[in-house]
Amino acid sequence: MQWGEMPGKNLRHFFWLTLIGLTLIWLVPMAIAMVPGPIEEDDVPPLPDPEPLFAPSPVEVRMPTRVQLGNFATYPEETYARCMSIGLPNRGALLNGVLFPQETPFYLADRPQSQWATPETVDGLLYAARQVQEKYGPGPRLLLGDISQPHGGRLRHHSSHQSGRDVDVSFYFRDGNTRFFKDAQIENIDIKRTWSYIEALVETNAVQYIFLDYNLQALFYNYVRERLHYPQEYLEKVFQYPGGAREMQGIIRHARGHRNHLHIRFISPIAIANARNTNFGDTYLTDLQKQLLEKESMTAGVVIASSTTTIQNYNAAPKGRQAYLGTQGQSLVYTVRDGDTLWSIAKRHGITVNQIRAWNGLTSQSRLRIGQQLTIYR
Repeated sequence: MQWGEMPGKNLRHFFWLTLIGLTLIWLVPMAIAMVPGPIEEDDVPPLPDPEPLFAPSPVEVRMPTRVQLGNFATYPEETYARCMSIGLPNRGALLNGVLFPQETPFYLADRPQSQWATPETVDGLLYAARQVQEKYGPGPRLLLGDISQPHGGRLRHHSSHQSGRDVDVSFYFRDGNTRFFKDAQIENIDIKRTWSYIEALVETNAVQYIFLDYNLQALFYNYVRERLHYPQEYLEKVFQYPGGAREMQGIIRHARGHRNHLHIRFISPIAIANARNTNFGDTYLTDLQKQLLEKESMTAGVVIASSTTTIQNYNAAPKGRQAYLGTQGQSLVYTVRDGDTLWSIAKRHGITVNQIRAWNGLTSQSRLRIGQQLTIYR
């Protein structure tokens, strides 16, 4: 071998090693995106270190003295009464949870080892997907990712998903959904169906947060403001955008690693109350539960007694978006006349068709009749 040949040979080695390295840099993110769950979880300030969480003991669960479930409840009353969501989403457990139905027309669900939830969580997911199908007709199913293990606790790839209330769900895509989560772009996402799904989740009053990449928040925010003309009060209640990725406001919050799926955190007030009122009643963890319950769940009409689990008038799917649209302002009653349509009435009053439907419990199939009275808020 001549010494003069070495520089050229070393250059060729350097070229091939560089090419291999660049190829790996390109392939690894693609492989990570195929994992049905986030790699980086809940980019929110850490909570104080709680007291140790004890394993569920075989204490008999007390039945609520009264349970009135929402109009989309899918389980027997006893199922709600026995389930416990214990502790925090990132340090908790699940007792007597339910496996998400593995065969539905709404979701691709095939991970029975990690799709256990509170029944209230399942109710909310089925309700939202059903609303989309009723509005737009049959379409592609959403890919359902991880929820929790049968007894909760630490779940691989996640720092939360420990108490049956956190769910990973794909977006709707124009070309149909795949078997893995993929990044959403303005060119490929079905923004109408996906927003309708998010809106239905918000309508339940049962969702605490929806974690979503900040740039995707901007896409939905502009769609809702420019195309649907929703009022500013609604935008401020629902979106963190445009206040900044660290702004602590809105139901939709930024989290890294959430460009290829929605991370939905449900409140599940019944399951939280069941845990608080049994042998988990005096810990630091359940003090936080109590704060959450009082702050977030009262809009759903939940009343918790001090000594027994009493849940009254629980209806997690109120008619419309009154809790978020600032409907405490002035209102008027409009009487439908000959030739009126929802569009003409909305235009006349400077509101949207969707607002009229929400305020009056109407659906896309509802038909106006002469003399019908509609409530309109200003």
